[in-house]
Amino acid sequence: MLNSKGICNSRKIVTVGIFAHANAGKTTLTENILFKYGIIKTLGRVDSGNTVTDSLLIEKQRGITIRTSYVSFINGDKTIQLLDTPGHIDFSSEVVRAINVLDVAILVISGVEGIEAQTKVIWDMLSKRKIPTFIFINKLDRMGASYVDTLDKIRLLLTEKAVSFVDMKLDCNISVNKKNVKMLFEDCIINDPKILEKYLNGEIAVRDFNEYISQLLKNNAIYPVYGGSTLYGIGIDVFLDGLLEYMPYTVLTTDNHLNDNVFSAYTYMVKSNANTKEAFVKMLKGSLKNRSSIKIDGQENKIVSIEKIIGNKRTPSNILLSGELAIVKGLDVNAGQIIGEAISEKSIFNITPIFSVSLSPNQTDIETFHEALKDLNTEDPNLNLRYNVDSRQFQIDVMGELQTESIVGLLQERYDILCFASTPKIIYRETPKREGYGISSYTGMSLVELRVKPEAEGTGVQFATSVTTSELPDKYQKQVRRLVFEYLDCGIYGWPVTDVTVELIGGKWDNAGSQSSHFNIATPVALARALRVAGSKLLEPTVEYQIIFGRNNINQVLDEVSALQYRYEICKPIKSNAIELSGRAFISEFTCMSTQLRKLLKGEVTINYYQSGYSYNKNNDIIKNDLPSSSAFDINTFLRIAGMSIKPLDNGLGKVRGKPKKIKRNSRFWKKK
Repeated sequence: MLNSKGICNSRKIVTVGIFAHANAGKTTLTENILFKYGIIKTLGRVDSGNTVTDSLLIEKQRGITIRTSYVSFINGDKTIQLLDTPGHIDFSSEVVRAINVLDVAILVISGVEGIEAQTKVIWDMLSKRKIPTFIFINKLDRMGASYVDTLDKIRLLLTEKAVSFVDMKLDCNISVNKKNVKMLFEDCIINDPKILEKYLNGEIAVRDFNEYISQLLKNNAIYPVYGGSTLYGIGIDVFLDGLLEYMPYTVLTTDNHLNDNVFSAYTYMVKSNANTKEAFVKMLKGSLKNRSSIKIDGQENKIVSIEKIIGNKRTPSNILLSGELAIVKGLDVNAGQIIGEAISEKSIFNITPIFSVSLSPNQTDIETFHEALKDLNTEDPNLNLRYNVDSRQFQIDVMGELQTESIVGLLQERYDILCFASTPKIIYRETPKREGYGISSYTGMSLVELRVKPEAEGTGVQFATSVTTSELPDKYQKQVRRLVFEYLDCGIYGWPVTDVTVELIGGKWDNAGSQSSHFNIATPVALARALRVAGSKLLEPTVEYQIIFGRNNINQVLDEVSALQYRYEICKPIKSNAIELSGRAFISEFTCMSTQLRKLLKGEVTINYYQSGYSYNKNNDIIKNDLPSSSAFDINTFLRIAGMSIKPLDNGLGKVRGKPKKIKRNSRFWKKK
């Protein structure tokens, strides 16, 4: 609870996130936890649309989670902050941002379906961040469920460090019991030779077993596995006892935080509308006081209010301490933004949307529609909202059809706006074919020379410089780097450029005549020239897929899948009458194949996938068939943005050429979002 100053009385605090593939039972587990600790009086059900954490209309209608929800409960001197996250791949950006604030994760896995596609994606993200993770095998009440088989799959496909913390008996009445503490300890310390040696030498007392297990969990040496049925509340008590016993907690030391002048917070979610913006943040370091002022991107922001959630109700607070979650008003921020001092180790890989859709309002003026879309883009910057001047439509990036439906639904639910979405188009990437060079100067005094070089698949964008600070001061080199990353967002064919190194190989400046705004002009022109010399080839998104189907359909499935370029692998049977097939494919091929399989098998097939990268597809003539629309870049627009008067431009070699003119292009390279 909070005292009169809004400071939590609990001495320990922890942030826990619940994750799963869609329909594995994580929201039902959240309901069980809240019911167990008296936050709710009756258990809600996803199919009834009355769960605490699924509050949006589309969540109730579809029985899915599309936004992260925040609740909490208190056990003795411990406060547990609980995040219920989406399970569908289309809402992976929400999952990524939630992982950024976690101390502990709970991964729910169906004992029937086993390790599904999104399960693997989530596990990889948690492993990358080294988040201590509990695993709960759910749906053991259902026909065909197996705790032992699922545990074997976890050890085979996720981690060999999975340790069963329960004795499971599966018959007509499932019984879940705590494992003997001595046996459990011996199972755990196999993964740590030093602790094992101390134990064999008699240096560890029984009373210290739990402390050592907590340490092993914190160090990712073990991953505790529990099981049961969230629908019938089986195994929940045993699981919660273990969770509360072994989790690593943050100790709240109020005085230290109040005296800390350096602070850092992470915005994992934003709720925005025309009247107010609520930032859901976690304090990573220091403290944040109500009514205080902080600078964000050079602008002063005054904290209007701080609210913490106790149970499922908001409670005003005067201060936010390190380790605490809260809802803060008065901050002009986007979801995923760091406030204050940057914490580099908190950054993780991001989810990249693979489709683009156009949105058209029905009987709504364009300004109102734009403001609503801006709110949604603030809540999820991965939407990458932009306006296409050729089609006169707004465009956003999405992960799939379900996310598109949710955007359309939110526009209607929150803003009473009806809109139509186009058929999703694949978002490609560009990469240079060869090395290319480009040079440009502004009035002969401020010069930039760049080289672009192709790199291996998956390496992303790198920037290098071989220019000394005497040739070009450091402040201008940093400006060139920033502009390079900005304009690589749109290559010569109109798609973001990746797998490339851009090197600054030449520079020129004049102490009296050069200005920062000069390099705002020279840099993108030099980059465009270098990319055109290098040429481009387009990369298509690839996906790792998982197909589950009946044994009697194996010949039909193999005939359909064998047309793909990549090899596939038939896994062992996952149930008595089902087979799992997995592989890698281009998204265009996979989309066609999955559609055909659903028609062929009349819907009696489960198809999961996740994005695995980008690769060159020699069989897809993308350049002719699916390029963004073209327009022209007017250099005068750049001069106006830079706040400069219109002056003659050079030809890239320091010679004045006379009157500025339009540079023709067949891409959106120059279009700013």
